[in-house]
Amino acid sequence: MSNENLIQNYSNSQIIEKYLLNFSKASANMRRSSLTYFFSMKHFGYESHVSDIEKYTLMDYFNFLKQDVGIAIKTKINKWSILKSFLEYLMEYYDDFIVKIPARTINWGIQHKKPNSNRKVYATIEEIQKILNYFKINNFKHYLIFRGFAELGWRKGGCINAKYEDVNIKGRYIETIEKTGEKVYYFSREFAKLLEIYIEERKKLKTTYKNLFISQHKKPYSERPFNKILKQVLEKLGIEKNITCHTFRRSLNNLRKKQMKCNNEDAKILLGHKLRDVNIISYTEEKKEVFLEMFDKYNPYQDISI
Repeated sequence: MSNENLIQNYSNSQIIEKYLLNFSKASANMRRSSLTYFFSMKHFGYESHVSDIEKYTLMDYFNFLKQDVGIAIKTKINKWSILKSFLEYLMEYYDDFIVKIPARTINWGIQHKKPNSNRKVYATIEEIQKILNYFKINNFKHYLIFRGFAELGWRKGGCINAKYEDVNIKGRYIETIEKTGEKVYYFSREFAKLLEIYIEERKKLKTTYKNLFISQHKKPYSERPFNKILKQVLEKLGIEKNITCHTFRRSLNNLRKKQMKCNNEDAKILLGHKLRDVNIISYTEEKKEVFLEMFDKYNPYQDISI
């Protein structure tokens, strides 16, 4: 047995960080947060070394999750699954660690908190205008990011992965990558002028990253900060709706359909959905010009200042 491969040689934090190296940054952050529920004194509060975890410890944690009325069932199941994943990894990696993970007694069949979904939440044009005007006055980069959520309807991944070299100012579109693949988003003439000014300054920053937007640490953003930034602004503006970054995308689509009578197929194109199994990014420049005209026709913000 290798002395270097003993779990006892490492602290809990070192063990957790080694486990998280197996995942993407976004997934690692989510898993770290979930494991905190097990280790943090604010929640279950396991304080001993990982190597001391016993079957009864896990059964106690399961019951703790099961009885927690403050979180939804899907969240409970996710937290339990991640802890299992963590322990299974440890048993494979370390020579001196083994624990029996309970299975037969795991039953979620009780009442739980109803998931706090905001799928039916839509932002009005007035609310969107109010939010963007706040960003415009206080932080120009955040203004462009959130105007992108509102006007382009891109997802957080699309915003994060967007490169300044993939912004076509003249054609008024940007090519980016999201969880569902490559996407093309179109934008207004006004936004094009603002992006052109911003990109000139962005190129002067000394960093190896070519992402359109980078954090104050001169690195690409993770997904976590955006809703946190937005929540702070909502509180300052006194907006009580549970508006998230994705709310802008859903609201844009709703405004196009309800207010501007945009048909479902065109609405899908403008949100970057795949259409008839053909990814929009493979279309010709001539086709993109047609879609740009479509964007202008169904731009719900064309008559207001955002």
